Amino acid sequence: MNQHPKEGNNREAYYRALEPIIQELASLFDHLCAELCPSCTISCCEPCAREKGYYQDGRFEEMKAQYGFNPQKGFLGPNGCILPRLYRSKRCLYHICLRIQFSIIKESGPEGFAKFKEKINRLAEQHHIIENTYR
Repeated sequence: MNQHPKEGNNREAYYRALEPIIQELASLFDHLCAELCPSCTISCCEPCAREKGYYQDGRFEEMKAQYGFNPQKGFLGPNGCILPRLYRSKRCLYHICLRIQFSIIKESGPEGFAKFKEKINRLAEQHHIIENTYR
């Protein structure tokens, strides 16, 4: 089963439907990634490199050609993933690394992290519904 629709118009409609989810994910993650990724010494993208971006629909070669790919660090750049959020695999979109978890817990406590995780889970559920609509 494909992760994303392959045909032009259907694929464009799928991406348009995902846009509000992607924007909300960006509002949740971008400031954390900008703060934490540059100083990170443990690459959460090493599994990405082994698993070819976690793409299940053949888009890995397309993403690799367009954005570059490091065999050791995958699509990791100085501020996190270099792929536009809209084109990342679902696994990467909803990944909360340990540094982000600890940062949220330190800032907002376990309750704050639980609320953050609830938001991420809600967005993942909405993504799944959209994905099933466009298969």
